[in-house]
Amino acid sequence: MKHRLNPHKPDPARPTGLSGFTLIEVMVVIVVMGIVSAMVSVNWSSFMRHQELRQDAINLHKDIMTLKARAIEHGYADTLRGGTGTTGNLNLLPNQYVVRWNVPDTNSATNPPHLKEVKVTLNSGVVIDIDTSDMTPFGELPHISSNGWLGNSSRVKIVVKPDNFNAYDSIGRIILWRPKVNARYCIQKDTTNIKPELYHQSKRGSAWRRL
Repeated sequence: MKHRLNPHKPDPARPTGLSGFTLIEVMVVIVVMGIVSAMVSVNWSSFMRHQELRQDAINLHKDIMTLKARAIEHGYADTLRGGTGTTGNLNLLPNQYVVRWNVPDTNSATNPPHLKEVKVTLNSGVVIDIDTSDMTPFGELPHISSNGWLGNSSRVKIVVKPDNFNAYDSIGRIILWRPKVNARYCIQKDTTNIKPELYHQSKRGSAWRRL
């Protein structure tokens, strides 16, 4: 009578391989995942720094344009100041600026307007720069002969006039940049425009593009 093997027991003649991964394979997977995670983290951090710089530049440009709207409505010259130094009672850091506007007294047309001001702090590391010595060659940005937005102690001062066409006092430009971010942003007013324009440079030395 032929002997039958127990179907529930492994066949001794058939080799049984080891299941799972070796320690070396597990270590290789961990190292590869660590490298990929580090690359993703660095790229994400760089992306977030750039996005914060971009948003600060857009907000600063909007504040300048809002001052113009207020000046037209109320007929007062309003200002925006930035840069390191003391402005009134405020000691500004390189990543801060102050928006000042006049509010008319609604109780009496003869009363002088009262002043309101808001200090804005940009994201960490974002700098309002007045150094324009390394601007790209003529043609990529409208040419300006000098930076008319420099005030005392090299602070930025932008005066918004109330008249409709000659909108902003003098010409000038300011640059916003941030360490570890290649991109820069420029807000510039030249003689051909009635309002400041916002420009973007993807990295130093590349062409400036208007947003």
